[in-house]
Amino acid sequence: MSTNRQLKRIKCCGEATINLKDTSLKLNQSAKLHEIATSLTGKENMLQTNNESIQASSEIRANLKTNFQTLAQKLELLTDKGNALKTALVQSLASSSITLSDEQPLLATIDKMLKSNNVLDIKKHIMDAVMIVEEGNNRVFASSLLAAHKNSSIKAGFSKIQTLQDGNTLRLIAENDKQQLLISEITVDTNSAAVHAETETIGFEGKECEKTIEKFDEYLKEAGIIATHCDKKPTEGQPVMQFAKQLVNYKSKTPSKTGLKSPTKKQNINRH
Repeated sequence: MSTNRQLKRIKCCGEATINLKDTSLKLNQSAKLHEIATSLTGKENMLQTNNESIQASSEIRANLKTNFQTLAQKLELLTDKGNALKTALVQSLASSSITLSDEQPLLATIDKMLKSNNVLDIKKHIMDAVMIVEEGNNRVFASSLLAAHKNSSIKAGFSKIQTLQDGNTLRLIAENDKQQLLISEITVDTNSAAVHAETETIGFEGKECEKTIEKFDEYLKEAGIIATHCDKKPTEGQPVMQFAKQLVNYKSKTPSKTGLKSPTKKQNINRH
């Protein structure tokens, strides 16, 4: 396998406008959440319809915190602190752009909060709810980003696609009919809630690698991927990503094998 020149591409993604899976749900379109908000305020909460954009939790967190604090302060002038906190959380979530694949864990936590009369317990349930929505939103965001990478690699000429999951990291291995590879890693930072995507090509010569990455990027843009930061650099024929190094080493030792196999234990979550 020729690795005379490769290009590594690093992206820290801020927002992706990707078609949601049928099982995904915007909280501002949750009938149950709006029903709860209506019962707390006595006013009908209209379901919101908006575009299908998915934001990383790092983008959502600040808006949710600001809306919650503003509502809580206003409501405390009208009711006791406990009810103010409950109503502020539900209304903030019901108007947010958070996306979840399953709202039941969140609804169960909200139910515990609503049944609680102790302010400290209410605050704990609020923290639990925020953690649930951040982690759930990030899972949808990362898997949607992976789907966009998969579709973009197919359009860029890679017919063999394998996706793998390792903890908070999703990986895509794409191979074309020349046995050239495009490898992507999508990682969710559990501390900052930021989502990072990194892509590297293997087996390309000369300007071919740059053209391949540019074509791949164009298809990502068509899918609505917007990066808050993008850094491209040549790797001079040496794999940089740790997984890319492992894969090249594995394939060099097993030239007779066909297909793509992971050199380490991974959970196969999808195969094209």
